[in-house]
Amino acid sequence: EDVANTYCNIGLVCAHLKKYTEAVDSQQKAFQIYLKLHGENYNRILHILNNVGVLYKWMGNHKKAIEYNIKTFQVILKHHIEKKNEHLQEKKLTLVRLGDLFRNEFDFKNSMSYYHMLHKFKHEDDWIISASQNRKFIFMANEDAKSLNYPDKI
Repeated sequence: EDVANTYCNIGLVCAHLKKYTEAVDSQQKAFQIYLKLHGENYNRILHILNNVGVLYKWMGNHKKAIEYNIKTFQVILKHHIEKKNEHLQEKKLTLVRLGDLFRNEFDFKNSMSYYHMLHKFKHEDDWIISASQNRKFIFMANEDAKSLNYPDKI
C-alpha cells in the first residue's frame, strides 16, 4: 500500500507541475495496486478515478474525463448505496462535473440529465461546488435545474 500511496502522491505533484500525462500514469499505477489490495470498495479508488477524470479535463480530453467521472459515479452507486449520506459530496461533485463536461461538449440533453440527478441527493447543505478550470460554479440543488441560464458562448 505504501507504493500505491507514493504513486498517488507523485501523480498529485506532477499535476501541480502541469505534467498531466505523467500524473495520469502515476494515478493509474496507484489504482491498479489499490484495486488488487482492496477491490473497488475502497475510498482511494474513488479519489483516483476522480483525479484521473479531472486530469483528462485539464488536458482537454473531455471524452476521457466523462468516462472517468461515469466510472466514479458507478463505483459510488455500486458500493456505497447502502449508506445514503456516505460519499454524498463525491456524488454531488461527480454529477456536477458530468453535467459541466457534457455542457462543454454541447450535449445539453445529457448535461441536464446529470443536473437533474442532483435532486436525488438533496441534503441539508443544498449546495455543490464544481471547480471548473479553477472557477467556482455554485449550483443550488433546491432550485429547478430547468431555470439554469446558459451563456450564448460556453
